[in-house]
Amino acid sequence: MLITSKAVSIAFLLLATINVAWAEFDCDYFDTVDLSGIQPDSNGSYLYENLLIPAEYTGIYDYKLTGFGDERILVAEHIRGCACKLKSCVRFCCHHNLLLINGECQGNVNEILEYDPKLNITMDDGSVTEKDVLSEFVVQRHLPLPCQETGTYYLDDHDEGYEWSLFENGTFLRKYDGVFFNKSEYCLQPFELNKEIRLFPHNCLIAPSSQLGAKITIPISLLSFLITIGVYLYLPKLRNLHGKCFACYLGSLFVGYLILLLNMYKVLITYLFLCFIAGYVGYFSILAAFFWLNVMSFDLWNSFRSNNVNRYMAGNRFLIYNLYAWGVPLLFTILIFILDQVFFLEPNTDLTWIPGVFYTGCWIKTFDWSGMVYFYGPIWILIIFNTTLFILTAFQIMKVKKELRNIVKHHERKQKLNSDKQEYSFFLRLFLLMGVSWNLFVVSYLMQDKYVWGYIFDITDIFHYCQGGIILVLFVLKRNVYESCRNRIQGKEKSSSVFSQSNRALLKKKSSTFKESSV
Repeated sequence: MLITSKAVSIAFLLLATINVAWAEFDCDYFDTVDLSGIQPDSNGSYLYENLLIPAEYTGIYDYKLTGFGDERILVAEHIRGCACKLKSCVRFCCHHNLLLINGECQGNVNEILEYDPKLNITMDDGSVTEKDVLSEFVVQRHLPLPCQETGTYYLDDHDEGYEWSLFENGTFLRKYDGVFFNKSEYCLQPFELNKEIRLFPHNCLIAPSSQLGAKITIPISLLSFLITIGVYLYLPKLRNLHGKCFACYLGSLFVGYLILLLNMYKVLITYLFLCFIAGYVGYFSILAAFFWLNVMSFDLWNSFRSNNVNRYMAGNRFLIYNLYAWGVPLLFTILIFILDQVFFLEPNTDLTWIPGVFYTGCWIKTFDWSGMVYFYGPIWILIIFNTTLFILTAFQIMKVKKELRNIVKHHERKQKLNSDKQEYSFFLRLFLLMGVSWNLFVVSYLMQDKYVWGYIFDITDIFHYCQGGIILVLFVLKRNVYESCRNRIQGKEKSSSVFSQSNRALLKKKSSTFKESSV
């Protein structure tokens, strides 16, 4: 009994000494190693991978980090040692005999994995030295997998544009955007590429800080898209050519936004084939939305012109528009699919110019210039083209208005022009909303590594994700639409067009007559 009491007293004093020493010696969680299962020496020291960790460099923890920021979970009390204060550490995602595949550690820790453990290390004095990280560093392998919120991707420094540096103090530098990561934001782990196992750094995807706002606003936009599409298909007077094009545009945005939201919540990444398909479907949908906006811009401009194109397309416009607005994005999607399949796994391929769908998640790769080539570039070209068409249409309206002053009575002229100006106003509002929003989105991509502008573009990104709600307010939540819905429900609504095609035809006819009489 006396021996037991003495042992308890010694243990209590030892723990008290450790706790006091730990309180005086501050150590970051990511500078520690788990000493569970290791028996201490008589003086309280622990031997971890040939490194002797004194008692004053240890402490008792009752929690572990989850990998989601600073989130903690309570666990049984265990001893951790501040090994990185005694020797340089290297952070592994999991045991060094395992492979990291799709964010999971796979393999057998008892089977030795054959790979070269040597890496170039930038020393504190600035020199670069090749070191065997398994023998010359303390290997940390019990820390939580990083980047649980964003996901990870590996960097292959054999590819131009993907160079990186690992520093002696454990800091990691991603060179293409100059971002430094601490050990909570990256890890090393073997990965099989081109039938060769190599040691790669796996770092966090670039995730906009506006994701929280996006997770709130995108569902609102999705619901708004559905309501707007429903109203435009329900009301006969809105179910004309322009209304159908508008519904196709909103439908494309709906699919693209839905996949983007599922990506943010990491729903698709757990189903690899579904994630693979969703990446290409999302790309196709967003691109198709811009081609439908291009269709509406062209149709508006073409409607004010008297030419053979109008007569040829009179009965086939919607079919032709469908072939164009769905067909061209489909060709783009097939192109990036072929590029990914042919070049992505080829050795010595410059990944900077590969679309890389499924490389960093269920979306096209957007953290380098491939995003501009295959995604933002085509979008910007369409925005510029649409802007040109809107300006030309505005000039055409002013020109026709001036011509009609001499041949049409005031009240008739006012009636005809109001109809066309109403249509132009509809598309002008849509163009300004979409043009400004997506222009800011492209600029945000170009400035993604300029952290000074980060907070500004967080606000613009929230505005971008609110498009559905804004469209609902501008085009549906109006008195005349409400009355049309009420009349439709009561059976009073007649099939008519929100924009008078006959009025426009009369306007062009009188304009043409004026031109002929002037000759």
